[in-house]
Amino acid sequence: MPRYDAAGELPPLVLAAVQASRDTGCERACIPELGRLLRVLAAGRARIGETGTACGVGAAWIASGTSPGASLVTVELDDRFAAAAARVLAETAHVIAGDWTEIRLHAPFDLLFCDHGVDKGNPEPMLELVAPGGLLVLDDLTPARAEGDPLRAAWAARDDATTAEVLLTATESCLLVSRAARTRGR
Repeated sequence: MPRYDAAGELPPLVLAAVQASRDTGCERACIPELGRLLRVLAAGRARIGETGTACGVGAAWIASGTSPGASLVTVELDDRFAAAAARVLAETAHVIAGDWTEIRLHAPFDLLFCDHGVDKGNPEPMLELVAPGGLLVLDDLTPARAEGDPLRAAWAARDDATTAEVLLTATESCLLVSRAARTRGR
């Protein structure tokens, strides 16, 4: 949360989520650099999901970039954090208090941000939640390491998705995974 003190101008909804995080003592939140990327990625997407809401900072970034009529569903395991997120995001998102698997009822998503609560090295459960042509965002990574990183290897081995690593800061990166669009006749 200290990174938000020096993050510059923030959307009002993000400021509200940061304050809710501080009020509840929640230290989990996406970094501002990822938040700005999520805001850009949300533009033009109709169905958006997030796992690991915490108090809603990532979802607030996403909601700040959505087009009118877009839907945002987010899930948080901790009831106290989910309640705080629901208050902040009341006008912009459906917040579910529960395990990440509960988001399955709302899939498929055009954009899915898997922030917390999922095994990021196990592609199947997450990729099946993303619509063909949709995008999956996996954060909390250190920039590319030497060969043998099982998480990156699991995603790179997919023939039904294209993966790119995006450097957010000198010490943090995320993976963007584009699920292959189905071709006609399949």
